[in-house]
Amino acid sequence: MSGRIFGHMPDVRPVQQYEIHNGRMTARVTDLGAALVSCMIDGRDVALGYETAEEYLSNAGNMGATVGRYANRIRNGRFTLHGITYQLPCNRPPHCLHGGKVGFHQKLWHMTHCTESSITLMLFSPDGDQGFPGNLMVTATYSLKDTTLELMYTAVSDADTVCSLANHSYWNLAGHDAGHAALCEHIFTIPSAALCELDSDTVPTGRLCQVEGTVFDLRRGVRLGDVLDDPALKPTRGFDHPYVLSGKWEYAASVRYDDIAMEVWTDAPCMQVYSGNGLSLIRGKSGVQYGPQTGFCLETQQFPDAPNCPSFPSAVLCAGEKKAYRTEYRFIKEL
Repeated sequence: MSGRIFGHMPDVRPVQQYEIHNGRMTARVTDLGAALVSCMIDGRDVALGYETAEEYLSNAGNMGATVGRYANRIRNGRFTLHGITYQLPCNRPPHCLHGGKVGFHQKLWHMTHCTESSITLMLFSPDGDQGFPGNLMVTATYSLKDTTLELMYTAVSDADTVCSLANHSYWNLAGHDAGHAALCEHIFTIPSAALCELDSDTVPTGRLCQVEGTVFDLRRGVRLGDVLDDPALKPTRGFDHPYVLSGKWEYAASVRYDDIAMEVWTDAPCMQVYSGNGLSLIRGKSGVQYGPQTGFCLETQQFPDAPNCPSFPSAVLCAGEKKAYRTEYRFIKEL
């Protein structure tokens, strides 16, 4: 299946957009950043996105993109592996965020396989890319199955390295154009009993905190608008916190708005819950004005800063080892 021209890279290479569908759902994906551009469920687009490749190149907020080589933050842009210290770009001074200045979300991926309901994109990241060791090959596969969007990542390297891939889609179940007021009406349920303790730069300290008795306890379902002004959320202007998961296939979250819900199932050990606090006033699809807290992210990933936190599950990808990471977004619509 061929795509359509979505724009061009600065070196004039064409950027493609592909559409997959299965009757109930339609998704559009671009090879720039392996980004999800739209996700339609029964005619409603619930994913925020842009109209052109040029907007994805600047991509404020990493809209819909695959972020890597290491998602989230690495303290001081530095880690040590086998006695060798690697320095990364500190693109969120003084730390490295989402893989550095030119992360995977700014790279042109290569489409390797596409059917009516599935697409696979591949990216080669050479040894030394943004300071990381090892020649790394990664793939991202989007598949539609009934009312489920499945995202599968694979990664393999020729040398030991660290790797954490995450999808940075912004969701609004009322519609991508519904805005802040509608997002506040979403009900979040997250069964996790713990999250990573963060310092003032929102980098993990290496310790875990129990959610019991705090605003972070979402186990029984919480309307987002009821808690956004809680003093505990002021440092991050909302949710921007890594919740602890098991690392085994499990139900990780449910978000409901009116007659539609989205469940997240994953085998990742961690999930960043982000209420879109840092989204700037930007023009999205159909000229819609996006802004702070007009979409939310549920970013399944390895633990942030795991390379510097021995107490966290290891994010080391050993030479020759092929790892696969799977997340499903299951949409449930009441009739």
